[in-house]
Amino acid sequence: MSSQQQAGEKVSQSATPRNNSGGKALRPQQQQNSSKQDKRGDRSSGNRPAKPSHNQPSHNQSAAQSGGAKIPHKKPPPAGATNSQANGFDKSRIRQESISPTVCIICCCESDLFSIGMCGHPVCLECGTRIRVLGKNNLCSHCRLDLPEVYFVPFAGSWDDWIPPHNCINDRHGAQYGIKFGNKDALNAFSDYLAHVCTVCPKEPSFPTFQELKQHMSRQHDLYYCDLCVEHLQLYSWERKCYSRKELDTHRRLGDGDDKSHRGHPDCKFCNSRFLDHDHLYRHLRRDHFYCQLCDADGDSNTFY
Repeated sequence: MSSQQQAGEKVSQSATPRNNSGGKALRPQQQQNSSKQDKRGDRSSGNRPAKPSHNQPSHNQSAAQSGGAKIPHKKPPPAGATNSQANGFDKSRIRQESISPTVCIICCCESDLFSIGMCGHPVCLECGTRIRVLGKNNLCSHCRLDLPEVYFVPFAGSWDDWIPPHNCINDRHGAQYGIKFGNKDALNAFSDYLAHVCTVCPKEPSFPTFQELKQHMSRQHDLYYCDLCVEHLQLYSWERKCYSRKELDTHRRLGDGDDKSHRGHPDCKFCNSRFLDHDHLYRHLRRDHFYCQLCDADGDSNTFY
């Protein structure tokens, strides 16, 4: 047997599906009884197995002839059923049975105010504002449809027959992001989410921009935000953490004591700059520093100079 034929057999054996018990590969009975010489002859001659004819007996007929058990047929779908219902998969029932219409599909929290577009896929107002305003993303999180306009509306009882409201409230801030409001409650909630409020002061004053809030926290309370977290993380102002100088240094080097998922911001040993995570650091090293192309071709892509 030549080396090419041996390699061909190895490939075919590795590509054959195996059973769950970890035993020998499952093969048809006809292939088990055939000899290796016949298989080599088929490969050498280039013959391919003939396509099954449409006149051949069905699986149930062949099973009945061989004495095997019959496979029951599926019941015919009811009259007027859709394709998904005919195949036993009704998408409308999934939404009704598994997920409440007042639960956001992103954060899985109950809400009474939602963001919805022409595609008819609602998300809660908090997630809708985070995606559209903070993330600057106009795609539907469910079907990825580009939505030039969305509506922030209260839950009306069902989303099946939802239509856009006619008397919408237009806000200058919301118009920048293609947002229309169904009532004043939705407008007020939108403004509250995007408000820049100092939670340290007893009166909790509000500021027009985050930059003014940042200056207020540093001057009045000697508290500071992490610039890397502010730049890369899509968080509301009231979700961000403030640190003292010592706490900020610990946060940048080691992370937060109450957040085990954050291990600090890694630094570049060459330019003494820190980055959000190791992915950002690796992109910086590949772009701004040097590496050996020979070592990189051998798999050592983490050594830089």
